[in-house]
Amino acid sequence: MCAKIVKSKKVIVGITGNIASGKTTALNYLSSLGFKTINSDEIVNKIWSDKEFNKVISNEYNVNLEDGKSKKRFFNKIYEDPILRKEIEGRIHPKVFDEIETNLQNEMGIIFIEMPLLYEVNFHHKCNHVILILTSQDKQNSRLEKRGLSYKESKIRINSQKNFLFMNKAKYYKLLKKESLNLGTFEIYNITKKIDLFKSLDKIIEEIQKHEKNNII
Repeated sequence: MCAKIVKSKKVIVGITGNIASGKTTALNYLSSLGFKTINSDEIVNKIWSDKEFNKVISNEYNVNLEDGKSKKRFFNKIYEDPILRKEIEGRIHPKVFDEIETNLQNEMGIIFIEMPLLYEVNFHHKCNHVILILTSQDKQNSRLEKRGLSYKESKIRINSQKNFLFMNKAKYYKLLKKESLNLGTFEIYNITKKIDLFKSLDKIIEEIQKHEKNNII
């Protein structure tokens, strides 16, 4: 694969999927090939590392985010409480979008952006193509356990995504048809080895490069 093909224009490829599906692994692989990549999860982590942001949230929600255990409990509460999650996302998402826009400035060629809530925040409107990565719940549990999450914590995070648009394929494809979006949409079911994920990505890159080079749908 070559990142130098299609350098005359900006081509944005969104990468989305359920938690622990392999989005970051995919993004790291694409980066190793020389493509420009943007990881929205890393931007979110950067925001949560900002002392001023933590101070505002701590004061407003009466929580000590400087304490690791308190911060972990608060994060679990965010996943459990849809109203709280929406409030926090309302604070974080604008900052994420600003950071992404800054990263996109003066960039050309194919750019991959990882974003778990890509459809929920309507970022797909900015994408030329979307890669949807899915996996089984067993794989999710296994990967989240390796991240240090308990079974209960993993379940909370997985359940918080049950209403995601990409988990309802009929609705997902209906949306694409209804809006007549100019999207080349690709799907990967990531349940085997990393090499299989990489091979799937290689094929998708070829399709995207061919599409953009010929400028046809």
